[in-house]
Amino acid sequence: MPPVAQRALKTLLDKSSEMRAYVERMLLLARLEDGAAPPQMAPLDLRRVVTDALDRVQPQLQLKQGTLRVELAPTPLTVLGDPERLATAVDNLLQNAVKFCDGPPRIEISGNRQNGKVHLVVRDHGIGIPAAARTRLFEKFYRVESPELQNVAGTGIGLYLVRQVIEGHGGQVDVDSQPGEGSTFEIALPAVTEPA
Repeated sequence: MPPVAQRALKTLLDKSSEMRAYVERMLLLARLEDGAAPPQMAPLDLRRVVTDALDRVQPQLQLKQGTLRVELAPTPLTVLGDPERLATAVDNLLQNAVKFCDGPPRIEISGNRQNGKVHLVVRDHGIGIPAAARTRLFEKFYRVESPELQNVAGTGIGLYLVRQVIEGHGGQVDVDSQPGEGSTFEIALPAVTEPA
């Protein structure tokens, strides 16, 4: 494919993916805030949610010539959750990892079960987040103000939704980040005990 066509395709995929994600986030935000649609909780293997999310982000990652390293536990990472809402949370973390980089994205994802919790870690080697911004990162409509980000599209609700979804599942989400080195987001959800 000629370079001009590759750039056009990249732009088209980026914009259509952004629009789809925006609509999904706004719909979920409305459902979360009005409480009209309670979560559809059922035991599910978080590995499946992650692999489906990876399939969705793969085209953007390939167009940006990014790399992905995945280390998921070989045994089920079972949680009680709403698959659609958990997918939105994981999608947001992966989309951000692809979006907030200053070169080809390098993303690492790991998932395991430890001390009665299922842990999912998404690490990027992107532009990172200043310390002052990390305290507000999960606020609704908050966007980090930085010259590096002026051309990066976003609504400021993605990480807000991540926190709302994860806390709504009895879990927590944390971030560790250094400017210029990237960010690590860790989700911890209560594990469902597997029958013996």
